[in-house]
Amino acid sequence: MPTILAIDDRQDNLFSLLALLKSMIPGCTVVTASSGKQGIEKAKTENPDTILLDIYMPIMDGFEACRILKSDPATKHIPVIMLTAVNTDSTSRVKGLEIGADAFLTKPIDRFELTAQVNAMLRIKKAEDILRKESEILEQRVEERTAELVKQTEQLKAEIQERHQVEKALKESEQRYSLLFNISHDAIFVHGITNGVPGKFTEVNDSTCKRLGYSREELMRMSPIDIDAGGMDEDRRLALEMMEKNGHCIFEMVHVSKAGHKIPVEISSRVFESAGERYVLSIARDITERKLAEQEKQRLEMQLRQQQKLESIGTLASGVAHEINNPINGVMNYAQLIVDQLNKDNPLTEYATEIIHETKRVSAIVRNLLQFSRCEKRSHSPARITDIADGTLSLIKTVIRHDQIMLEIDIPDDLPEIKCHSQQIQQVLMNLLTNARDAINERYPDYDPDKIITMTVRPFEKAGRHWLRITVEDRGAGIPDKIRERLFDPFFTTKDRAKGTGLGLSISQGIVHDHCGELSFECERGEYTRFHLDLPVDNGWYLGEVSET
Repeated sequence: MPTILAIDDRQDNLFSLLALLKSMIPGCTVVTASSGKQGIEKAKTENPDTILLDIYMPIMDGFEACRILKSDPATKHIPVIMLTAVNTDSTSRVKGLEIGADAFLTKPIDRFELTAQVNAMLRIKKAEDILRKESEILEQRVEERTAELVKQTEQLKAEIQERHQVEKALKESEQRYSLLFNISHDAIFVHGITNGVPGKFTEVNDSTCKRLGYSREELMRMSPIDIDAGGMDEDRRLALEMMEKNGHCIFEMVHVSKAGHKIPVEISSRVFESAGERYVLSIARDITERKLAEQEKQRLEMQLRQQQKLESIGTLASGVAHEINNPINGVMNYAQLIVDQLNKDNPLTEYATEIIHETKRVSAIVRNLLQFSRCEKRSHSPARITDIADGTLSLIKTVIRHDQIMLEIDIPDDLPEIKCHSQQIQQVLMNLLTNARDAINERYPDYDPDKIITMTVRPFEKAGRHWLRITVEDRGAGIPDKIRERLFDPFFTTKDRAKGTGLGLSISQGIVHDHCGELSFECERGEYTRFHLDLPVDNGWYLGEVSET
């Protein structure tokens, strides 16, 4: 929602502006200041989207305040609409525009003109914010790309230097060439080239034979094409064209050993002449570990992106909950005022009382949503499973009811309290119930009497300790056998990526393990799927111990 800062030394003007803006721009936040100095300070702390600034004020007039605002990098991007009841001549307007004002309004202010001007400034501010953010992102990408290019250049220089050293060693003596050729851990081979077509090997080192599993005699009857993996013709053609043009090139290929193993390699090749014939000297470096590292990097980057999405969702949930709380409190208070003004026999009293009841229910849902979305340090404490379940159901039961799913809950009242982080256990239950809902909706898109999700809690003993088992059961299609072993793997999901990240069960399992518990499942295809959340009543934690929730 937009934030508007109104600066005027007269309180009656501020009051009228506040009322006018609230009525014409629903949902906006209006911040007021009674002097130019106070307005400048609030502009820095509140970061408003538009400023309404009266020109004639004591000590510091609007012109001076506007000049200071527009000269400060922290506030210069905020649109300023100047307000005046006198001196509306062109000289004053020009002066205001020269110091950075974005618009003028003359008192008494027409509410429609004010609304139009403010909305225009809000759109300008929003567009400038987007452009500024995109500019920052672009600058960051340029810096990252420049650093990457510098690093690649240094690597290329190092490789060129290494290649020059090899060439120098080859020229110095045949003996030294032979020594370097065969002691290298990289595969080194020489082959002829005619009209852009690679010929048979004329020389290979020991590492080439060892890596590919062929004898030297076998390789002498082969060419580079014979050891390349299928589908690499275009890559080799481009590499040969580059080599013909520049005399050297660096490219990647995939070699295949005699045993059929694929080996990714980075090849540095150079054309040279000997006895009037053209040859290619190539050094092939095994980059298997580098490829694995790149894959791991991609996996970690994807994990980071998913974590950022989850953080964004939590922030959004918290923000939405806060925004809902304010109007709900207003509705509740007004309903209470109505009840206080009416007799008990008045039929409107019943309606107003019902409004209070329903707003309290909404407030409880919002409170649970806030607690669910928070990520903060807090101490664990004894908790009742009933309270945790109620908090979870208040967030999801409306969605389940909308999908025409019947929810059956069986939780005894006399269960012992457990030591836990309530919000984390609520997060696990939310994930299990959501997965059950998705599974049963997949099998029964419309209403069906078997669209039932059951949640039960039962105490049991194991190894002399007291435990509680929370079971969430659905009557969906079940879990295919081939994916059961991967069910708790991070980022593994059978859902469309738009509907699931593949992190839910993995994170839930981590939470349960932190609580010294167990998360398991049993499934009968086409009949049911049951997830069991087993938690010890006393997990050994000391009360007051602090950890991340």
